[in-house]
Amino acid sequence: MLFLTVVLAPVLRAESRKPETFLFFQKVAKRFRNGVWFSVLLLVLTGPFLLFKHVSLEIPLHDWPSVILIKLVLVFGLVAFAGLHDLIIGPRMGALKKAQPTSLTASEQTLIKLSPLLARGVLVWGVGVVMAGTAISRW
Repeated sequence: MLFLTVVLAPVLRAESRKPETFLFFQKVAKRFRNGVWFSVLLLVLTGPFLLFKHVSLEIPLHDWPSVILIKLVLVFGLVAFAGLHDLIIGPRMGALKKAQPTSLTASEQTLIKLSPLLARGVLVWGVGVVMAGTAISRW
């Protein structure tokens, strides 16, 4: 996620605004997305095992350590935002990028501008999950 956001996207944006450049980025991102979703799946599947290593279901949720609650919120947020980006907004962006800029509505133009922010938000959520996991492992 860092590579796409910090390296590839800025280089492609600086090099060209041609539709072929966007299609190249789209192909790379789709291929990379499979690895991201595999990682998220592993996170969700292994999470309960690690969770029950640190807390018991007999303890009320509000008594769980705050770092664990924060990580749970971050994981659910990561899945929600990544799903929104990959399953809803991403395909919509592909269609909008193929359209003539003059034919786009104001809301479609806004979506084009805000879409990269959602991708960066997913990245930030992912880093938050890693940081929370690190905090838990040191706890």
